Amino acid sequence: ALPILQEGKEQRVSLKCRKQLRVEELEMSEDIRLEPELYESCKTDIRTYCQTIPYGNAQMIECLKENRKQLTPRCHQKVFKLQESEMMDSELDYTLMRVCKQMIKRFCPDTDSKNILQCLKQNKNSETMDPKCKQMITKRQITQNADYRLNP
Repeated sequence: ALPILQEGKEQRVSLKCRKQLRVEELEMSEDIRLEPELYESCKTDIRTYCQTIPYGNAQMIECLKENRKQLTPRCHQKVFKLQESEMMDSELDYTLMRVCKQMIKRFCPDTDSKNILQCLKQNKNSETMDPKCKQMITKRQITQNADYRLNP
């Protein structure tokens, strides 16, 4: 039985390592160029729809999301996959986390990252909700309603 226990131990990733991976995932969503596969798949779409958008602050990814319906199939697929993972775990949604940072602290301080969007939705109409955050929540709701696969 001992070798089996050892095997299980080796497969566990330390919390510190998971946190570092999380940081890197967030950095990648912050600048599309740090995600070569997505960047390569969307280069032509970036030139077509997002030429004036600066890199950084996840603005490029937001632009691609907003033009989702017009994207080339390869880029569309990559952007969709990204949105899917963001909907499963709001912490990976750089723009939502940035725009709603204070509101998350106010309304959802102890909420698990997978339920942050849900928590924000529940507080969306509170009079102390920041208008920019409210707008972002609405944007994410529209995305979720556009495709059932984005509504976990």
